[in-house]
Amino acid sequence: MRLFSDPIAFGPFRVCDRQILLRVRRGDEHGQVDFNLPEKFYLIYRDVSGHDVRPIMIHRALLGSVERFFGILVEHFKGAFLLWLAPEQVTILTIADRHIPYAEKISRALEDSGLRVATDF
Repeated sequence: MRLFSDPIAFGPFRVCDRQILLRVRRGDEHGQVDFNLPEKFYLIYRDVSGHDVRPIMIHRALLGSVERFFGILVEHFKGAFLLWLAPEQVTILTIADRHIPYAEKISRALEDSGLRVATDF
């Protein structure tokens, strides 16, 4: 774990390096103190003595940004996602027009069972 005391974007933050299943060290997890957004959004709370106080926000990201997480995921699977993660779980290709009725039947059956199906007809 590294602790940065100088303000990079908002305030001090902490980065946890860890070796994930990909066997690559990543520093995606972080916690960061933010003094900027509470002021920008005019956030104020009243303390026990009745004074208005500006809060300090702490951002916590376990997997880094969503974009970085999906980038790591695509890179790891090389685009060949697991069945439950794939945008198209089954693709049906027909070789001749005479196969289209059977392909439609299979396509409907798979869609009825909850799978995401793509076809070429």
